[in-house]
Amino acid sequence: MQQFANAEKYGVPYAIVLGEDELAGGMAKIKEMGLPDGHPEKNGVDVKLAEIVQEVQARLKAKGLKEEEELVRAVRTCWPWKRELPDA
Repeated sequence: MQQFANAEKYGVPYAIVLGEDELAGGMAKIKEMGLPDGHPEKNGVDVKLAEIVQEVQARLKAKGLKEEEELVRAVRTCWPWKRELPDA
């Protein structure tokens, strides 16, 4: 997927997948970008929708990343209309 390629290219640490199957089960998938083939979490980890915010916050904190900065970077690099966003 182009969004995953862009996320890895620009150093976005995580992607959240909300597909039909995940939503039907009340879940989301958190995919850590840049993991090597064969890593047990390469295809993502299922998380309950009700716990997604806390899980992302915990993962960002464990990496020493500031969630606000990562959110801005994700939007600027992966969103289809990124060229329309003003500079911060």
